[in-house]
Amino acid sequence: MIEIDSVHSTRRKPRKCPNCGSKRIARILYGPADFYPELTEEVESGRAVVKPCCTRGPVASWECSFCGAGIFKESGISEPSLF
Repeated sequence: MIEIDSVHSTRRKPRKCPNCGSKRIARILYGPADFYPELTEEVESGRAVVKPCCTRGPVASWECSFCGAGIFKESGISEPSLF
């Protein structure tokens, strides 16, 4: 597995992972996985990943589907994207 070097931030969703170069960047959704069944396809295809809603501190907006690097939105501390 690729080692994650540092925290990455950007103003918008990157086209590729700043850590490993993969183009598979998923948006992170915070909340229960079964809350919206219509998101199943997006999650299964790797375009989105679901994380627990009870997260402390800054939260990443996107995640590399290959190496797992978290990518933060540059506008400051992101609020969790609840369903």
